[in-house]
Amino acid sequence: MLPSLALHDPAATDATLMAKGPAASAATDATLMAAEPAPSSVATVAAPDAPQRVDDSAVTLAVASALPTYTDEGVGVGRITVLPRLITHDDELRVEQHTRARYSVERSLGAGAMGEVELGEDHDIGRRVALKRLGSGLQSPAAVARFVDEVRTMGALDHPNITPIYDVGRDERGRLFFTMKYVEGHSLEDLIERLRKGDPETHAHYPFARRLDVFVGILNALAYAHEQGILHRDIKPANIMLGEHGEVRLMDWGIARRGGKSLSGGTSTQAERPDMTHDGAVLGTPLYMSPEQARGDQAAIDARSDLYSAFVVLYELLTLRRFVREESNVYATLEEVSVGRVLSSWSTEWHHELQPSPPTEWRYFVSKGLSADPKERYQSAAEVLDVIEGIRSGRIAVHCPITFYKVIQHRIGKLADASPGKFMLLLFGTLTGLLGLAGLAGVGIASLV
Repeated sequence: MLPSLALHDPAATDATLMAKGPAASAATDATLMAAEPAPSSVATVAAPDAPQRVDDSAVTLAVASALPTYTDEGVGVGRITVLPRLITHDDELRVEQHTRARYSVERSLGAGAMGEVELGEDHDIGRRVALKRLGSGLQSPAAVARFVDEVRTMGALDHPNITPIYDVGRDERGRLFFTMKYVEGHSLEDLIERLRKGDPETHAHYPFARRLDVFVGILNALAYAHEQGILHRDIKPANIMLGEHGEVRLMDWGIARRGGKSLSGGTSTQAERPDMTHDGAVLGTPLYMSPEQARGDQAAIDARSDLYSAFVVLYELLTLRRFVREESNVYATLEEVSVGRVLSSWSTEWHHELQPSPPTEWRYFVSKGLSADPKERYQSAAEVLDVIEGIRSGRIAVHCPITFYKVIQHRIGKLADASPGKFMLLLFGTLTGLLGLAGLAGVGIASLV
C-alpha cells in the first residue's frame, strides 16, 4: 500500500510523510483533509488566502473513575460481557456468570484517515469484528467531531454494499472506538496489484465482466448514500473491500459529508461547525479526486464528484494503469487533476500486454464518466447503472463503425431468437445476393479477359 501524506500549508518547506507501507516515495496516494495539530494520515492543502480555522486545542476524554478497567485481553473501559457461560455437567445445564472484557484484539488490519483498524473478537455475541480506534494523536475537538460523524454516518447507512456498524465505546486509554462487520477477503487495491503482476489465477477469476460487477457494487453503495444526502469523497481501491463470496463493500466514511438534508430530520449541522472544510481546502486522495475536488471548489462538489472518483477506479481496474500521470509531487498531481484531461477511446493506453483490450463500447462509457466538466459526465449513480445494464443487454450507443457493427449484430441476434423463420429467410436472401454479386463480378472479369 502506498503511503499517506500530511501537509499543512502549500508554502511550507517541510511535510510529514506518514508511511502506510514499506515504501514512502509516492506522495500522491495521500488522504488530504482538515488540518489537525498532531501529525496524522490526514491534512489540508489550503490556499494562502483561505479562511483561518479555529484553534484545535487538545481535549481530554474523561473516563469515569467508578468504572472498572479491563486491560488483560480487552479494549473496553467498563465494557464487560453480560451473557453467562453455559456449562453442561452430568446432564445438568448450569448457567455461570463469567465477566471479562467484551472485546479482544487479534491483530492490526491497517490505518485509515481517522485512526487504526484492528481485527477483534466480540466475546458476548461470539463473532469477529473490525475495530476502529481514534488515533492517539487525533484527540482534538475537530478529530473527535469527525470520528463521531463517521460513526453516525455509517450507522445511518443500511445497505448491503456498505459495512454495518455494531457498537461504540472507549478503550482502556480513553480512546473512542467503534466496531463494525469484519469482511473476510481483500481490498480492491490488492486485487489490482495482483492483476498488474500478471497472476494467471487472478486474471482467470477476474475477466472484464467480473470487474464491472465490482464497479456495480460501488455504484449501488453510492446510489444509496447519495439518496441519503451523503458524499463519500474518498473513493479509491484501498477503501473498497471484496469478500470471499463476491461481496463488494465501500469502506472508510471518515471524511464523508452530509449534504442538504439531515439523516435525523431537519437541517444538517455538519456544515456549520468550524472544523469543517472551508473554500480553498482540499479533501480526499489526489490520485482519485475529481477536478473540482482538487481545486477545493466546495460548492461544485456533489454526487458527480464521487462518480468521477469511481470511474478513475474503474479505469485503473480495466487498464491496470493510473489515470493520473503525475505522481512525483502532490501539488503537481493536484494541478494535473484540477485541469483534467480528455480520454480518447482509441488511445493506446487501453492496451496492456497482460490482457486483451476492453471492448470498444466500454471505452466510450469510461471516457464519458471521466469528463472534466461535471455537466458532461453521468449525472447520477442510477443513470450509470442504467447505462451498464443497457450495454450488457446489447443497447449500445453508436459512436464509430465498431459500435455500429455491434448494434447490427445484436439486432440480428434478437431477430434470430424471436423469429427463426424470418431470420432464415433474411439469411438465405443475403447469401443469394452475395452469390449473385460474386457471379456478376466473375462475368465482368471474364469479359475483360
